[in-house]
Amino acid sequence: MKKVIFITSLISLAIVLHSCKMQNNVKSETTSIDNSSNNTTAKSNLTGTYSGVIPCADCDGISVQLSLAADNTYNLTQQYLKDNKNADKQSFEGTFSVVGNTVTLNGLDSNAYPTRFKLSENSLTQLDLEGNVITGALAQNYVLAKTNQELINKYWKLVEIHGNPVVMKSETTKAPHIIFKEEDNRVSGHLGCNSFAGTFQLKQGNRIVFSNLVSTKRMCLDGESMEIEKQMSEVLNTADSYSISGNTLILNRARMSPLAKFEAVYMQ
Repeated sequence: MKKVIFITSLISLAIVLHSCKMQNNVKSETTSIDNSSNNTTAKSNLTGTYSGVIPCADCDGISVQLSLAADNTYNLTQQYLKDNKNADKQSFEGTFSVVGNTVTLNGLDSNAYPTRFKLSENSLTQLDLEGNVITGALAQNYVLAKTNQELINKYWKLVEIHGNPVVMKSETTKAPHIIFKEEDNRVSGHLGCNSFAGTFQLKQGNRIVFSNLVSTKRMCLDGESMEIEKQMSEVLNTADSYSISGNTLILNRARMSPLAKFEAVYMQ
């Protein structure tokens, strides 16, 4: 009788242990699926182009543009800036990996080039050699902002400046406009009389900075065009943020009223 009870107890214990093992396996599989789902979501949010100007010990800064593709390949371009003269660009291609919220560029010398970045919403933050977030007064300068795809490659026609509608009386006068290009963060357009070109930099919080702006020196007899050109030049030199709603682009400065309003006419 005792032997029967003992055997029955062993069978019951084996069933309990097998049940526990099955539950652990189910939990482990569920965790694996969740992690895979999170990684897929992270990668879909990750793809795009990020740019910024990071600090440099012996130059004015390093212009960095990093493009990450859905197939886990990257294109990194950097250019040293010094005394308003830009050195030759350096370009690198390879694959990248994602672990948690850290993006690593494979195949680069980590002592010479940035290879690890922290992923945040619409930005990448360059990490130090140990993989830690850089702190201090210049910490924000190590953040690369993601290019807003709604902004680039569109012909933005000026329709309002300082609250006043812009209507060009002459049909032969070229409409004031602005076009943003993702490559090298180029910006170009027409001021009202002269054409202009330069660069732009996007920062966190829909901030924008225009720089290296140059224009042609044509003299226009049309006083209206010259006045619009003067005002648009001031807008480009003072605007520090932007917003997009549908086909409308607004350039602002701090919390002041909109400086200028543009409408997307067609894809460039």
